[in-house]
Amino acid sequence: MPPWSHIALVIAAYFIGGLSPGYWLAKRRGGVDLRDTGSGATGATNAGRVLGKRGFYIVVLMDVLKGLCVALAVRFGFPEIPLAWQCAVSYAVVAGHIWPAWLGFRGGKGVATFYGAWCPLGNAQGFIPAAVCFVLAFALKKPLFRGSFAMSWLAAQSLFPAVIWWLWRDAAAALICSAMILTLWIAHRTNIADYLHKNTRSEIPARR
Repeated sequence: MPPWSHIALVIAAYFIGGLSPGYWLAKRRGGVDLRDTGSGATGATNAGRVLGKRGFYIVVLMDVLKGLCVALAVRFGFPEIPLAWQCAVSYAVVAGHIWPAWLGFRGGKGVATFYGAWCPLGNAQGFIPAAVCFVLAFALKKPLFRGSFAMSWLAAQSLFPAVIWWLWRDAAAALICSAMILTLWIAHRTNIADYLHKNTRSEIPARR
């Protein structure tokens, strides 16, 4: 039976993840509910449609810091906590961002929060898979995904569990990471559907 403190950290991380800077900024500046605008997400991309480029970068930074602060607080405040539980806390803050209870479980896509929450793990070894995926996403964008940055990110992130296993040889950590990547794919399901639809249509020859 895991210590109740570990379970409490996971629950707290979920509710912290549900704090949505994009939602609040859009509400405060324009009186707009992001859930009724554009893609309906509360993350940086949709917030940028209301707040502009500057607002986009502000929301990205705040979402990254949200995940980063949670991960650092657990790492330094509870140094004895096992790596798998650190990963569980990181997953919880990402899940809270994507499915915030107080916003009707309609949040953002979770990418910025994911990187913020993951990089500090394992004595900052989490930066290694993050850097690998960052470079790979840019490399795959044009040749394989026709300029679709979202799809190149998702493809690159699929390597995370393998890199995590190579770094830490921790089956539980790799499994939780796999669940986190699957969650990000689920959050991006509309992007995936749009990409597939667009490319399917482009392959159909025009009628003469």
